[in-house]
Formats: sequence, structure tokens, C-alpha cells
Amino acid sequence: MTKGKPWSVEKEKQLKDLVVAKNSVSVIAKKLGKTSDAVVQKCYRLGLEVEGVKKKKSALSSSNVY
Repeated sequence: MTKGKPWSVEKEKQLKDLVVAKNSVSVIAKKLGKTSDAVVQKCYRLGLEVEGVKKKKSALSSSNVY
């Protein structure tokens, strides 16, 4: 898997600010010069909920519990 450029501390702060301001993934990606996929993955790693992206479900959902 190919990795892109690392996220600087400043880019991470901008990401958090843009997420809090309820910007869409595409807007955030354009402003930060990153791909939409990179933004979604970074938000997931940082525990941020971005507009229009559903959180990944846990492997142990209520339907899997016996």
C-alpha cells in the first residue's frame, strides 16, 4: 500500500478545526491538499466525526452477541 505525505501538526490542527466547523470531506480535502480518502482515514484515527461519513461499525455489533 502506498503512503502519502505525512500529516504535520499544523495540518492535523486545521483538520480538527475544519471538522468542528462541519465542513464536508471534499471541502476539507481541497483546503488541506489531501485526498478525500486520506481525510477520512485521518479522522478515523483521530476519533473525529466528519460530516457525511458514517462511523465504522464495531466487529461486535449487538446482532453478533449471543
